[in-house]
Amino acid sequence: MNSATTKLPLNWTYIIFVILVAIAGVGFIAYAITMQTYLQWAQGLPISGGWTWPRVFAADLFCLLMLWALIWKIYGDANTEIGSEQLSQPSVFSRRTIRWNEVTGVKVY
Repeated sequence: MNSATTKLPLNWTYIIFVILVAIAGVGFIAYAITMQTYLQWAQGLPISGGWTWPRVFAADLFCLLMLWALIWKIYGDANTEIGSEQLSQPSVFSRRTIRWNEVTGVKVY
């Protein structure tokens, strides 16, 4: 960028709290599903509750993907740059840049 840029201000205390709560919540979900299945399997009992090992692995993978998505969202917001000529934010494969003269409208949700 050839113009001065500004990063968006972030409340890091709040963000760290949200990440810790998300890790605890999603971790508990993954732990509860995995341990229920593992304890029944380890005792030689049939696995109840409709869970199978592939479903358990899929649920654990889904939990990891949810955490990754949250962390990626925070990373993207933390590295968003607003300049006098353009807006820039990281994306998965490169940096996404939108010049202000290309903006035709702003939607508020």
